[in-house]
Amino acid sequence: MTERDAANAAVYQRIADALAVVPKHPATDFMTACQSFYLVFTLAGRASPRLFDHYTRPYYDKTDRAEARDLLEGLWEGFHRTRTWNLCVGGCDENGNDLTYELSYEILDVAAKYGYATPNLTARVHKNTSAAFWQKIADTLATGIGMPGLYNDEVVCPALEALGIPPRDAHLYAMNGCNQIDIQGKSHMGLEDGEVTLLKCLEYALTNGRCLLSGEKISIETGDPTSFRTFDEFFGAYKRQVEFAAKTAVGLANRSQEIFGGNAPNPLRSMLIEGCLEKGVDFKRGGPLYNHGQILTEGLADTIDSLAAIRHFVYDTKTYTMAELVDALWHDFDGREDMRQTLLRHPEKFGNDVESVDELGGEVLRHYFSELLRYRTWRGGGDGIYGGGLSTFERAARNGMSCGASADGRHARSGNIAESAGAVPGRDTHGPTALINSVMHFDQKLAKSGFLLMMKFEKSLFATERGKAGFIALAKTYFAGGGQMLSTTVVSEEELRDAEIHPEDHRDLIVRVGGYSDYFVNLSPELRQNIIARTSSGI
Repeated sequence: MTERDAANAAVYQRIADALAVVPKHPATDFMTACQSFYLVFTLAGRASPRLFDHYTRPYYDKTDRAEARDLLEGLWEGFHRTRTWNLCVGGCDENGNDLTYELSYEILDVAAKYGYATPNLTARVHKNTSAAFWQKIADTLATGIGMPGLYNDEVVCPALEALGIPPRDAHLYAMNGCNQIDIQGKSHMGLEDGEVTLLKCLEYALTNGRCLLSGEKISIETGDPTSFRTFDEFFGAYKRQVEFAAKTAVGLANRSQEIFGGNAPNPLRSMLIEGCLEKGVDFKRGGPLYNHGQILTEGLADTIDSLAAIRHFVYDTKTYTMAELVDALWHDFDGREDMRQTLLRHPEKFGNDVESVDELGGEVLRHYFSELLRYRTWRGGGDGIYGGGLSTFERAARNGMSCGASADGRHARSGNIAESAGAVPGRDTHGPTALINSVMHFDQKLAKSGFLLMMKFEKSLFATERGKAGFIALAKTYFAGGGQMLSTTVVSEEELRDAEIHPEDHRDLIVRVGGYSDYFVNLSPELRQNIIARTSSGI
């Protein structure tokens, strides 16, 4: 290339000089470190860069800042072209020491400058995160790229330590996809090993194991719902359906792990993960130090709202009999629009700081995530534990379309289901503080795979320093109350609606989907409607 491209000959010569040293010999500066990193990154299948600002710091410190910035921007272009998943900045060590430094700021600055939907960018925060870094986060979010997603070390690290991971290693966590958690260089903790739609479990409890859409018997029988005399009896049937779904998901995941472990080895990546060489075992077969698993969650808030409605209208007030409700669900409320509207308009919805509903939600999550912790992964050889998480990617709308009508007034096949740990889109009507108060009823240390809360804010809020300060205060409050992850879309309602009508005028409009950002016009019609329906908050 040096000989063929005279205009860039100096650049190519520098690359050639770097590759004469690395990766055979250690890097000496940011240039050689980046060349060595990108070569291995490419050959190993373009896995997430993860804690990039941690492991490149010694080389960045030996390099002229202008040169380092130029190299970083070149990397960013490469990450964008290859659809790189997750690069993480910030965080603290096991003693609470802040690990954020100059390169962490530079990475956020480059992300804001280019405004790409990729790579997915995450920032780890904690009680000792500086005011300056919080400000840089808010400034980056103000550009509308939906990044960085925020992770709370004060919740994630104890959650990992509860799995038996030592504090020093727990503080090396990073994301290996949208927001699934791994330990940098020491683990294979899965990437969406499986998923359970809780709303479908509730459907089976209401139909004694049958699908409302096909009529087929798919799940176990947990009793005729009309025979349950109390809500607790019905809630028990729902829990048994969840337990069956969890067992099924784990069984499928373990079979999948066994197939991949036996037929799809990756020697290069195995050489880069601690434990594999020492054991002589591939990273998919239990070679790493940590081999836990991750089963994700769909339809959490929809399930909570539906259970709350059943408790209120069937058992507490006896407005409807269980037979009437089940019949209406089988017929998608045909001829019972009055019932549907009553269920839909019931004010006790999750996300509005209603204590009885939020406590019910806490029990729904505790039961499911605690159930998963009973199971072991195939790749862990008995030591790997399954944890729960919530990361919806683009599947929220699709999973909603697989569910029949529900007791919260939702029509069959509606894709407008909860896409995060927050409320069903549009149902949180009491402001962002009420929403986070509801979500803080979840014990988020039970989540071992990321637990995502999505919030949408008006662009005008982030246009002022006062608005940014309000967001920072809200985020800090949420994390202090036990929140694990916060993901943010900053966009105006008018812009979203115009983009739906005139997509050709908004091809650069980025929104936060779940654990990642994407261009709004690239999303499915159902997912676009889901995002439009999210409540837009001010502070």
